[in-house]
Amino acid sequence: MGRLTAEDRKSNNTLHMALTVGLMLITMVFYCLVNSTGNQVYETKTIFFILASVLSLICLMMSAKVYTTNIKAAASKQWKSYEEASANFRAANVARWSLIEGIGLMSVVLAYLEKNVLIFIPVLVSVLFLFVSKMNEEHFNNYKYD
Repeated sequence: MGRLTAEDRKSNNTLHMALTVGLMLITMVFYCLVNSTGNQVYETKTIFFILASVLSLICLMMSAKVYTTNIKAAASKQWKSYEEASANFRAANVARWSLIEGIGLMSVVLAYLEKNVLIFIPVLVSVLFLFVSKMNEEHFNNYKYD
């Protein structure tokens, strides 16, 4: 049974908030750039909109699956030390967050290239999903280490 130290909890929370705020700020900047041109598009039948929507959905489902699979496998394993267990927990969280961040950034770029404001919908879903996917310390309590 493990508990995260205050340092590990703080570093994981800092990393999560940096990724979340960074994606929000980048989204706001690109949204202003798209709206400043005056010739923005509001279409859902474009290849970039469909690509951004489908890939966002796939990455959000993959991030949830990767995290739950890793947490379940790690909970059944006996770790050699606290450092090894906390590194695995951090890696599982970073993998989940990076999948969400990556698809959000890709969608922002697609929205900018096409000047399609509706592509910001999958971006906002990614931002919200990233915001609520904060580290769950209860999952680390199931880790067993020497």
